[in-house]
Amino acid sequence: MLKPTLITRTLLTFILTAIPCTSSLALADTQEEMRQQTQEQIKDLQQQIGALETTVKALQEKIQTLTFLDLLDSGLVAHYPFNANANDESPNGHHGKVRGATLVVDRFGNRESAYSFNGKNSRIKLSASAIAGAELSLNIWLKTKDDKYGLVSGANQSFDNEYLIYYRNGLILYYHDKEVDTGIDVSDGSWHMLTIVTSISQTKIYVDGLRRKILDIGSNSPFKVEGLWIGGDQDRVNGRWQTAQQFEGIIDDIRIYNRPLSDFEIQSLYTLH
Repeated sequence: MLKPTLITRTLLTFILTAIPCTSSLALADTQEEMRQQTQEQIKDLQQQIGALETTVKALQEKIQTLTFLDLLDSGLVAHYPFNANANDESPNGHHGKVRGATLVVDRFGNRESAYSFNGKNSRIKLSASAIAGAELSLNIWLKTKDDKYGLVSGANQSFDNEYLIYYRNGLILYYHDKEVDTGIDVSDGSWHMLTIVTSISQTKIYVDGLRRKILDIGSNSPFKVEGLWIGGDQDRVNGRWQTAQQFEGIIDDIRIYNRPLSDFEIQSLYTLH
């Protein structure tokens, strides 16, 4: 005859081996639920981290852009973005006076944000003191198919070509009435950013942010400009214009610096503006 204790043990063994334990099933369900919740939390955290990384990257780019802009304001004598007028937006107040040029859309499609010149009698007079010293940088956006024109003309009583950026089948520079033929072409009907960097011993020319030529000629004495114009070549201070030397096309966003810009700064100008 089996003892009660033995019977109890036998029954317990049978129950444990033959019938699933309800508590084990409940535990498994709880673990699965917790696993799913954990996965969802991890997914949410990954999305939040991704959003934070995007925000941080955007802030870094903004800080970098602001740093570039601060750098590009150093030595800025005059800035003419031509936003509905010819005002100088640097702190120096070298405002331009429009003579026949008309406002048109700029290279970004913004209305009244660039000036068109008719190649006959349209020009803009700038402050003569914007060009001074022996070292400077001039940055200008232009669009033209014209094959002969004065782009930027600075004259005094001694030299009508004291500082002149001229085009005649190629870009030509004049420093203190001395001619330098660069052979660079920017008259193809497309927008180009032209940068002329003048130092005492050399001149660097850039097109669309890329250096195209280094010339072993600079300005060994300060420029003395009494009349400064864009859109034509003056043959005496503020006058004696020839129709064949007037610019036909569009000009935008002129910057004049009292120092030579670096390659990096010029590339930044092209990228940011």
